[in-house]
Amino acid sequence: MKRQKRDLFLDLHEKLSRPDMQTGRTLLREQINGLDDAIGMRRWKSDDYQKAVSAIAMFDILGLYVEERFIKRSLVFKEWGWLYADVYFHARYVIQDRRNHGRDPWLHFQRLGEKALAKYPVPTVNSAGDPLHAEAPRDGGASLWHTSAERSSHRC
Repeated sequence: MKRQKRDLFLDLHEKLSRPDMQTGRTLLREQINGLDDAIGMRRWKSDDYQKAVSAIAMFDILGLYVEERFIKRSLVFKEWGWLYADVYFHARYVIQDRRNHGRDPWLHFQRLGEKALAKYPVPTVNSAGDPLHAEAPRDGGASLWHTSAERSSHRC
């Protein structure tokens, strides 16, 4: 069983390391700093949007594997923690855009993303005190959840 979990992690690690996944994560981190950015990318840069959404979907699978205990969260955070938090910080706007259209996607990504963000906070100002990103939700992203019970009911 331990070997199967290791192989599963290595397979997912390899998929997450593919150039298309790296591109999607970079697009999220560098171009999505607010809801308007997410809407604009969806409307005007559909190829970039699909790459970004694919990266989110792959992190959602990683979140599912952690929730189902196929992979240990500590191992995921050791290898991907700071990046998972940073991607989630920006992807929240894509998620909110989807939610505004009646969808509630990538729940595994959201749950693990909240935990990653708590452990690996994303800087919001530079050394001079200037904002690095559009203002994030003051509730730390909790507004993305329907209820606090939903947020805490999962064991990832």
